[in-house]
Amino acid sequence: MKILLLTTLYPEETRPDLRQDTKAIHYFARQWVKDGHEVLVIHIYLHPLRDLFHRKKKFGISLSINEGVKVVLLEKQLMIPHARRLLRFQQKATSTIINRFLSKEFFSPDVLIAHFPTFLTGVVDRIDIKCPRIAVLHYADAKTLKKINDRKKIKEMFSKYNGIGFRGKHIQKVYQKYESGHKNFFMVYSGVPPNFITQENYKYKTIQDKSQEFLKIVYVGNLIPLKNVDITIKALHKVAKDVDFKFTIIGDGPELKNLKMLVSKLGLEERVTFTGKLTRDQALSIMRESDLFIMVSSPETFGLVYLEAMSQGCIVIGSKGEGIDGIIKDGYNGFLVSPHNQEELAQKIYLISNMEEERKKTVLKNAYNTVSRMTDKDMAEKYIERITEIVNMYSGE
Repeated sequence: MKILLLTTLYPEETRPDLRQDTKAIHYFARQWVKDGHEVLVIHIYLHPLRDLFHRKKKFGISLSINEGVKVVLLEKQLMIPHARRLLRFQQKATSTIINRFLSKEFFSPDVLIAHFPTFLTGVVDRIDIKCPRIAVLHYADAKTLKKINDRKKIKEMFSKYNGIGFRGKHIQKVYQKYESGHKNFFMVYSGVPPNFITQENYKYKTIQDKSQEFLKIVYVGNLIPLKNVDITIKALHKVAKDVDFKFTIIGDGPELKNLKMLVSKLGLEERVTFTGKLTRDQALSIMRESDLFIMVSSPETFGLVYLEAMSQGCIVIGSKGEGIDGIIKDGYNGFLVSPHNQEELAQKIYLISNMEEERKKTVLKNAYNTVSRMTDKDMAEKYIERITEIVNMYSGE
């Protein structure tokens, strides 16, 4: 199958100057290529206005191959502040470039998949191809739908799509509040590499056993406001007298300075460690030696790092009503709390620190069973199965 994938976010290994994001979309594309599909990604990168005055910035078109995936980086447009989509002249210009490229490359796709479709409104409509079109909504799309808040406009926005995918059940709920008539709905969850979850890697660890005098807690991710790392630090401060812990914060970002100040203010310098940004393997190694992973981010589209933590034998605390809710079931294979509730998080940490060994083993076993069914290969295959079904339905019309 020939797949044309449009997105406004995609990892560019050779362009560290660009705004980077999760590699989740690439992991799908990479697996599809391994399975024999031909994938062309058109990454419509939107430069912030300040880049106009940065002479080293490029505003052109470049082509690269990333693990077998052909990627076209299209840097022709600026990000207009507070705009929910490209402006009309930008839509026309972008679609014209895409049409010319497809014609030049003789690429005739069997399906077009648009990630972040609300921002690509007016672009997808103008692409001159005859094949099914599928929209995959992320949290940013759900946020845009709430701002539009108009059933008629939203229905029109998605009327030309043959299928709608969602990166989380909470995103689907937002969409169906405005448009519930579409039939071809499906979920698009990420997965972890199979080697992450081998029995050799996975072990049932004992919280506060004879050889360990403290609870090892870890966070991995960008240090930005929506990750709510400050909430975790404040919750830990609430239980500091009753729970002996060490908290390792892996990552970097604009909140680093504020978080270090907060740790100092609360007198937790000897119990909280900032490692800075580490490689994926380094972070996994620390997870493997940890008991508890906490990330109470909001908003959160999905959060692949939760699965990574579960695969390494961590009990996980995530956010209610966010992307991992539905994968993690509170008290069964992990725990969920309201993302901004320090008291609730503190109570959950205390509960886990005093959990009986058999209960803890049951939670970890359930977590292992969950994540073992969610490898990146499994999730990519489920994704392409739904795409194939929709393509076949379209072909039979």
